[in-house]
Amino acid sequence: TLKRMQGLAGASGADDSKGTAQRSSGPSSGYAGRIAAAVRPNITFPDADTVNGNPAAEFEVSLAPDGTIVGVKLSKSSGLPGWDDAAERG
Repeated sequence: TLKRMQGLAGASGADDSKGTAQRSSGPSSGYAGRIAAAVRPNITFPDADTVNGNPAAEFEVSLAPDGTIVGVKLSKSSGLPGWDDAAERG
């Protein structure tokens, strides 16, 4: 843990190290895309062809250490309750 913290602070490696290798070891920029790709196919909304635009709902998702979903809370509604419910099920 100490080495990881030193890497984040730029205190390990070369004298001019900024700790960027340690910082870049977190979730990649494609992480959100991979999550969306896993969720979208599971969203079923029979009235999709009657909706104008591209509705979006935001959720807070709580995960167990093994990645199991332990809680989902709607944090920003799309304005369409049926879509919000479908997205939550997804």
